[in-house]
Amino acid sequence: NFSSTYEIKVQPQWEIAEETKRSYFRKDGINFVAPNARFIHLKTRYHVDIFPAYDFNPIHANKSTEMKQSENLTIYDINYNWLSYPRSWTYPLKTCYFSEIKLLCPAEPKQLVATIYGVSSLTKSDRKCANGSWVRNP
Repeated sequence: NFSSTYEIKVQPQWEIAEETKRSYFRKDGINFVAPNARFIHLKTRYHVDIFPAYDFNPIHANKSTEMKQSENLTIYDINYNWLSYPRSWTYPLKTCYFSEIKLLCPAEPKQLVATIYGVSSLTKSDRKCANGSWVRNP
């Protein structure tokens, strides 16, 4: 593992786009099928799910004939429905930090968050930091 604070678990069947065709691997700590991976805090077990963005629409794609790069990327929305959005919202990737770890993040994160979770999610949260811990917002 890369850290004594975090671990990353990768869904062994990540290459299968449709999560209903994936299996659980509970003995390996993989108790999820929909995200491709999970970034987990070892002590608290809080996690961030890592989902793919496909350069084709998994519902309509014929991988044997689709050779050109799409102008859109396709992801799951919060209800696990396919959602396409402009590729320019993701690329070029930008450097950012999450929990003091240097990462590559989307070019237009606000556009993505607003499209997936709604515009109000840019300014509102159901949690707040109180005394160094995340608690529910009243």
